[in-house]
Amino acid sequence: TLRHDPRNYVTTYSFDPLDRVTGRIRWRAHLGAPAPRSAQPCGNISPLGVTRTPVYYMGLVYVLAQVGQAGPVLVGLRPTTGQVGYRRAVPSPDGQPYYDQQRGALAAGNGRIYVTFGGHFGDCGPYVGSVVGMPAASEPGPIVSYQVPTSDHAGIWVSGGPVIGPDGTVYVGVGNGATTPDYDGSDSVTALSPD
Repeated sequence: TLRHDPRNYVTTYSFDPLDRVTGRIRWRAHLGAPAPRSAQPCGNISPLGVTRTPVYYMGLVYVLAQVGQAGPVLVGLRPTTGQVGYRRAVPSPDGQPYYDQQRGALAAGNGRIYVTFGGHFGDCGPYVGSVVGMPAASEPGPIVSYQVPTSDHAGIWVSGGPVIGPDGTVYVGVGNGATTPDYDGSDSVTALSPD
């Protein structure tokens, strides 16, 4: 389990699996220093750390952690020992990592871990919603991404995260895009190819 503090809606960086019989912590993995509220453009999470549900895939538990102002890092932990088996920075498709915030649960499939981004609470700054497909630890291949075709916002922040169909299609819910006379791809369910 991940420990959750209901006072500030943030899950701590310590990943603490519990023993099923005794309820004791089996091991602990510290992933990095979270970003304090003063280091964020706006929002309601302080400190900003692991904000959504991890995913188990191909032998590792993947967690996305916001490490200070350095940006998001995808970490794969061995479930029996807590040892880090994978660690890689997640790029910002919109080029605005300071304004991006990971909002939905992680999803796994097609040899990738899918991460979605929206903005901080308050919609400050010039972020644009996006999805990043990071190659899983044992899988070769490039990092892939999709950015909503809008001038600003259009966060992909559904709590449940992406849904992967039987054919590998990645489905995401896109929210509040720019106000334009022409449809900009936001306020939709969008189907993306695995690549």
